[in-house]
Amino acid sequence: MTKEGEYIGTWDTDETGALYEFTPDGATEPLLRDVSMGFFCKAIANWHAHSTGEPEGKA
Repeated sequence: MTKEGEYIGTWDTDETGALYEFTPDGATEPLLRDVSMGFFCKAIANWHAHSTGEPEGKA
């Protein structure tokens, strides 16, 4: 969910529970994966900023 309350996708863990996975709305497969929740969240923020044209860290 963005600061504006927009849902942009879902997250879960893989079948082993070792990786966090993010699937954007409308996608059928995860786009982003990471073992660290911090890096995972940053990757989602960067993806969202890039997809909306916002500077990274501002999304």
